[in-house]
Amino acid sequence: MSTTIATYSGTLVMSPYYDDDEAELVFYLGYSTGPCTIMIDNVSLTVANYSAFVAPPAPEMVWNGDFSRAQNFWWYWSSSPTTVPDFSGGVFTLVNPNPGIKRTNMCIKSIDAKIVYAGTTYTISLIGHSSIANESIIVALSENGDDINDDGVLFTNLYTMPILLTLIDQRYSISFTNAYNSSNVSLNIFFTDTEGDIFIDDVSMKPE
Repeated sequence: MSTTIATYSGTLVMSPYYDDDEAELVFYLGYSTGPCTIMIDNVSLTVANYSAFVAPPAPEMVWNGDFSRAQNFWWYWSSSPTTVPDFSGGVFTLVNPNPGIKRTNMCIKSIDAKIVYAGTTYTISLIGHSSIANESIIVALSENGDDINDDGVLFTNLYTMPILLTLIDQRYSISFTNAYNSSNVSLNIFFTDTEGDIFIDDVSMKPE
């Protein structure tokens, strides 16, 4: 938000798996960096004609894993000044405008909820590389607002898998056997403590 009056708009792409006649539109205002007054007015929500809403072919579970629809079905957050995320051109690119300074907090999240079953083995894979060898990113299957593992926390990472990126593109794959039944988990990729320019493509999650 700027210090002058401006109009902001965005497209919310809803998952076809859910209907909810009690859904809410929520504004999170807790990320301001200091004392300030926030003013919001003329909020509007209308149905859009989104013809590009196409489900991935089964058994693929990640929507827009190849980033061909830019940022649709992806969300990101960052508290790092060394982060310039770019979802254009059919690849996710994370450029560091301050070489030598590591990112503090940065994550991208596949925003459509995943349905998983206990005892099923899943494989998560992606193509990626970094401008600095052996940059470590973390791929995680996480709670998405439901306390699945009864630890009292609503966004626990249920499975975390580190990946060391090389200087050239290659596919990385991780398989795990899931212990939980849930219709609300998310796939997250964390870039905390990375420094180089990072490129991610063809993110996939499938049951075996």
